[in-house]
Amino acid sequence: MEEQKAEKYFRADVQGGYLYNKSEIDYYKQSQIIDVMDNLMLGDYNSKGGYVLNKGIIEELVKMKKVYQYSFGSTTFCQSFSDVGKYGKIDFAVKVRNSQDGMVTSTLQLLETIDRANGYYQNTNTASIAEYKAKESNTYIVDMLKHFNIVSKKEEGLLNRENIDEELDLIIARKQLQELLKQNCMQKIDEENKSLFEKRMKLLAKCVVGKKIFEEFEKETTKIAGWFVKEGMPGYYRYLNQMLDGLIEMHSIEVLQDPALKAGLNKANDIFAENMHKHLENGKKVFKVEEISKLGDKKEEIKKPEETTEKFKEDKGAEKPKEKPVEKPKEEKKEIVQKNKKQNNRDYMKTFNKSTNRSEELNKSNQVDKEALL
Repeated sequence: MEEQKAEKYFRADVQGGYLYNKSEIDYYKQSQIIDVMDNLMLGDYNSKGGYVLNKGIIEELVKMKKVYQYSFGSTTFCQSFSDVGKYGKIDFAVKVRNSQDGMVTSTLQLLETIDRANGYYQNTNTASIAEYKAKESNTYIVDMLKHFNIVSKKEEGLLNRENIDEELDLIIARKQLQELLKQNCMQKIDEENKSLFEKRMKLLAKCVVGKKIFEEFEKETTKIAGWFVKEGMPGYYRYLNQMLDGLIEMHSIEVLQDPALKAGLNKANDIFAENMHKHLENGKKVFKVEEISKLGDKKEEIKKPEETTEKFKEDKGAEKPKEKPVEKPKEEKKEIVQKNKKQNNRDYMKTFNKSTNRSEELNKSNQVDKEALL
């Protein structure tokens, strides 16, 4: 009889890159679902920890005009030219690497901010969404930028004059849906976080390592009290738990050496994960997002998610872009635009959590000529 393989779940910010403890995995999964909702992210995490995006969203991301910001080593950072409705700009990076066969490969990546403790610190989730490969040449950089629709700062002024209107229906619909889910679920999320926090604090007070974690927690919360985290604000206990998560992870070896503390934390995590799963599933059913997608065959999957890094820049809010004109008589135009937009949004809401995406894990990038990217 074959031995059953232990479950593992990808998590870039822990030693070894994977979680193996079932309680930790279930807790982390629910935390990620909340992160996606709270930060209005464009993708979801699958059962193994891979970050997945709908193919239609990937196509809109690749096609959209992007403006070069700056380069660091072999990485170019850029930002969407258009504002995504009221949600502001979208950030991207392009990583370039050479190979021994004379080919050069560039990978376009989506960068999404994940706020912790109400923005006290931030992570950036990185997902590879497209690739350009060609022989090394004097025109490679120019060709690559054109392929990914990236323009220079000088060209940005020309784009403004052209009054470009881009197709961003699926991206906007995704963010709108996450916003609705957030409004519907956050009260229950806060209640469960309050219960979890109180259980954790009681457990920490009973042992040496727990008191050590508590002291460090007190020091950290004192720094931000009244600024990033204020008692009574929405998400208060969720933010406190996020800070505790980091401290417990920092002392994970010591926690393992205290069986009673570890067992107690596991039990608290289990209860939280089970309750949150019920609340979140009920929240999704309100909007019928569990239905099978008409676009279900249009999927792409990331084979392995990129490691989370520090945030490079903050998103900026903006007003909603103008509707794209429809070539119909004036009296019919408004009705047709509204009908098409509603249909696109309905189709996407049916499929958002059935999607998958693709990406390739990158090797180390070699240096490229920074001047060529300007």
